[in-house]
Amino acid sequence: MDGLLIIDKPAGPTSHDVVMRLRRVLGERRIGHTGTLDPAATGVLPLVVGRATRLARFLTAGDKSYEAVIRLGVSTDTADADGAPIGLPFTGTLPSREAVDGALQAFRGTFLQQPPVFSAKKIGGQRSHRLARSRSAIGLESASSVTSVPAPVTVTIHRLDIVSVDQQSDGIGLIKGFGDGTFKKILELPTGSLPSGTAFADANGDGFSDLITCNLRSQDIAVNLSNGNGGFGPAISTSIFPITPSGLAVGDWNRDGKIDVAVVSLALEILAVSLGDGTGHFAAPLQYATGVNPKQVATADFNHDTFADLAVVDNGSSSIQIWRGAGNGQFALGILLNPITGPAVRRLLARKLFGSGNGFVYQGNGSAT
Repeated sequence: MDGLLIIDKPAGPTSHDVVMRLRRVLGERRIGHTGTLDPAATGVLPLVVGRATRLARFLTAGDKSYEAVIRLGVSTDTADADGAPIGLPFTGTLPSREAVDGALQAFRGTFLQQPPVFSAKKIGGQRSHRLARSRSAIGLESASSVTSVPAPVTVTIHRLDIVSVDQQSDGIGLIKGFGDGTFKKILELPTGSLPSGTAFADANGDGFSDLITCNLRSQDIAVNLSNGNGGFGPAISTSIFPITPSGLAVGDWNRDGKIDVAVVSLALEILAVSLGDGTGHFAAPLQYATGVNPKQVATADFNHDTFADLAVVDNGSSSIQIWRGAGNGQFALGILLNPITGPAVRRLLARKLFGSGNGFVYQGNGSAT
């Protein structure tokens, strides 16, 4: 097979992961991508196949446009959404649109750019992000103070425009990019205050994927119902006070065909499960005590009993709890896994592994397992 494949990459896999999977599916070794997308990035990933790999250098060198939503007032040790927060979120007045635009002036035109430490750039033949995580994992440096950095590179930004500045930081903005480097905002959804987890699921049974968020500051579950045309209605809020959610999973916990939610609270050290009524609202949550500082939750049927189970990351103990579902909306602690020693698990994904059943992939210590 020779040609160009356009892949809509989801969040999670690296560009190399996509290439490796296509090599297995197509039985073709000559497959390459034309530009690296971070694991958290989604969107167009062109792949060249067979003799078309000769075109890779031309596609890679072409201009590209990107969609981006930047949250002001929050810092992480990796300078992206996957990192651990550094300090408390800024609660004062955010800068004006004019102030932000003035700060962006330094990033327009041709200039020498310093790649971040947590990037795919190489240092001495090794990926910079792997070196940074390995050094912080063994205690040589903190993730936010790694001293080995990639070499600066010359870049050209043809156009960098601000679409909007959300002074409250309580919404989710969607921005559309065009081939000439310009951007247009296509949608902004008011959710709860300070969203800490998002998911898409059909919350009201109309066949459309709705946006579900758990919100740290407003302590609620918010549902924006989809109209099926890419638009969403105002947020429907279900209070879970005094729970401060830090992670979200959705599924059908009691097998009634309606979407239910589960959240974990890092501050209260609990798992909270709420059953949905099929309208976008949820019942008062059942609470279960977890381990130390639970940060993430994922769902799958881990023991093949047809009931949805939950996996909870306990950052304080660097362990994963498996909560087995009874099929009636209730859960019982099954097993405790101690997968890593060192820093906390950064990400947890429930996936079907090797065709044998459901498992999960976690990221910690700078590696995925």
